[in-house]
Amino acid sequence: MAAFGNDKIEVENVNVPRQTSRVDAVKYAEMRTAMLEVLPATPMSLQGSLESPRRIAMYRITATLLVLLTLPSYAAANELERMTIDYFELLDYENYEAVARMHDPEDLKAVREAFAFLSEAPDEFRLPLYERMFGAWASQQSVDKLSDAEFFAGFLVTSAAAVRRSNVGNMRAEYLGQVDEGSDLAHVVVRTHAEGPGGEHSQVSVDTYVKRDGQWRLKLSDDFDNTIQRYRAAYARYQQRAARRDAAQQE
Repeated sequence: MAAFGNDKIEVENVNVPRQTSRVDAVKYAEMRTAMLEVLPATPMSLQGSLESPRRIAMYRITATLLVLLTLPSYAAANELERMTIDYFELLDYENYEAVARMHDPEDLKAVREAFAFLSEAPDEFRLPLYERMFGAWASQQSVDKLSDAEFFAGFLVTSAAAVRRSNVGNMRAEYLGQVDEGSDLAHVVVRTHAEGPGGEHSQVSVDTYVKRDGQWRLKLSDDFDNTIQRYRAAYARYQQRAARRDAAQQE
């Protein structure tokens, strides 16, 4: 059996006018060749062209496979493969606002709400963090005006800075496949590669996508919950230090 490559071609959906999908070029070429082998070279009736049971069976098989190539599951796989690659390229290019817009809006709203404690934190703790996230002139008023995606992009800035400090860079992703749960939920298996101390490192993870208003959006992983908890823990330590400092000043 021939090995399937990564090249894609655009084909029209025979059932929906003007609708196209990108499919595996090798798969499509092999199915097209098989289809042409059972079709007559000259126009004639379908009954006359498919006289033998073997040719009838071959026609049915190849016709089914060609239809499968244009089903929504194939289109979704191609779309999510492209999104997976684009996501890590945007991260590598440090286009964090574009990265944020690829995420599930409900998750971005939840992240914004999880950081609500910062609005009540003293300037001594809050403003240095805002400066790292949003720039030197960030204030509570300017942060309040940000969209959830813009707020999350600032969060990514601080995360990326931590990654750079660990000397990790040149990230890229390899789409390995996906498992669909219905038409609005899919789990994509990704192998990520990054250059760091000691050479290239890779790991395999599963990213979950959900469809919102007809668009695929990436769900946040549980790692983000852990990150938010670390910020909360840092604020708790600050409060403890501030309390000890105030107590010492009153002595």
